[in-house]
Amino acid sequence: MSVTIRDIARASGYAPSTVSQALSNTGSLKRKTREHIREVARKLGYYDPVEAIGTHVDVRGKSFFIVMPGSAPVPPVQEHEKVYAETFPGRVLKGIGDALESVRAVPILMSGNQFISSGDNERVATIVVGGNVDAELTQALRQSEPPVVVVGSHVPANDIAAVEVDFVSAIRDVVRHLVELGHRRIALLNGPPTTLTSDQKLTGFVRAAFDHGLDAGMIAAVENSQEAAKEKALALLTSAWREATAIVCAYETLAIGVLHAAYELGISIPGDLSVTACHDDGPSMMAIPPLTTAALPSERMGRLAVSLALSVGSNRDLDGVRLVVAPDLVVRSSTGPPGK
Repeated sequence: MSVTIRDIARASGYAPSTVSQALSNTGSLKRKTREHIREVARKLGYYDPVEAIGTHVDVRGKSFFIVMPGSAPVPPVQEHEKVYAETFPGRVLKGIGDALESVRAVPILMSGNQFISSGDNERVATIVVGGNVDAELTQALRQSEPPVVVVGSHVPANDIAAVEVDFVSAIRDVVRHLVELGHRRIALLNGPPTTLTSDQKLTGFVRAAFDHGLDAGMIAAVENSQEAAKEKALALLTSAWREATAIVCAYETLAIGVLHAAYELGISIPGDLSVTACHDDGPSMMAIPPLTTAALPSERMGRLAVSLALSVGSNRDLDGVRLVVAPDLVVRSSTGPPGK
């Protein structure tokens, strides 16, 4: 049964006319009053029809499949949130969990392999957390009946919706920050070239180099691990990247590997070398020195994924819609003017 304005009025303590003004964004209500009524409405499972992707679908007590790509067994949601709290998947799950709690739906966490073998179990929608969706999982998602949303990237299928990050702009913002500090010899340590996000980050770097008249020749790719990044950085900083004054890293793990390599080589951060990263999931703040990053709005992406999934469920013309969110540049002490 759909939530009505009278339901919200009773729960919020305001008159139905006041609730109507708050939800339709009319009248001269105080901001706190409007926000309080909207929050009560969300908790009751009401979706404002004037919102860009609003819906009135009632999903109380129904299941959402939350899929983590891969074959490893996935722990329960609560345990997973504790273990991965300061990671991109963990923060996305937090946003998904908050959104599902507001509509009283039930999250069921599973691996990609578990989803592939799950059959046609009843569910409202499927949300995939993470962009590394292989061909087998993509095929299973396309064959599933309920709406599907991928968070983190999109897959090469026009009928699968996505909430993703503008990684091209993310890298361009980071490079612009370094150029404003005075850097001209900037390198990119990218992730695996087979992933879509690595391609987007490479595109952002090349475009940024063109924007600022930089040489885009210092580019390398490596698997996403601290050990691989450290080994690569040790080799490059003593040879091809000897003249670099700044390195843009595609992930926090790569940036931390570069910090370790710089320490072993006696290179001061940021005195001799500035280091930046994409993502901002915890390690960046704990690094020495703390890393300048392009921070992803991970929890917001999780909430948007639920809203998009509900909207696709009530309007299948939205199949394949991609919501692209912008990152925020967070400046910390790993960047400074060039010292070389």
